[in-house]
Amino acid sequence: MSLIEPMVATKKEAASKDSSPANRTPAKEKVEEFGEDYASVTLNVEEAKAHLVNAKDALTKGNFDKAAKDLATIQEGVTLVYAVESGPLANAREDLVLAQIYVDEGRPKQAEQALKDAAESLSRYEKAGGKHQDDARILRDEMAALTKELAQEKQGPMEKDKEKLMGWWDRVRSWEARHL
Repeated sequence: MSLIEPMVATKKEAASKDSSPANRTPAKEKVEEFGEDYASVTLNVEEAKAHLVNAKDALTKGNFDKAAKDLATIQEGVTLVYAVESGPLANAREDLVLAQIYVDEGRPKQAEQALKDAAESLSRYEKAGGKHQDDARILRDEMAALTKELAQEKQGPMEKDKEKLMGWWDRVRSWEARHL
């Protein structure tokens, strides 16, 4: 479960209700409201589905104890991991989300700055001797190329850039998961 998707959806919803610049909350403030906490909720869906079917069958047969046991087994199978993340990789991910929001809004100058900030965070990661520092250097080069493109863009949709940004977010997240 990610807080990023709901945050972006909330931002879009708020923008569609009232898109006047005076009533917009800057994207940076939106992200800061969430901080750098991370929660992961996992569940074996196939196993849960089987227990739900068993519970339903038990209920139709009037066997409430068996149904309760199957439902309890599903509940016990849910794992929650909560961690506070900080550091250059978390900062880079945050800035990539900001860049994505700005791209969605057709604001290339702001997206350009968010990308520069993400690249700076990756530079700090490299200097700290991160496990994926070679990958980070390559990613910074890719970001620099997109930053140049954004500098030449005018206002408007930048559809081609959205996939790049989310792909980069996924890459940084995968380094972080292996790095922690």
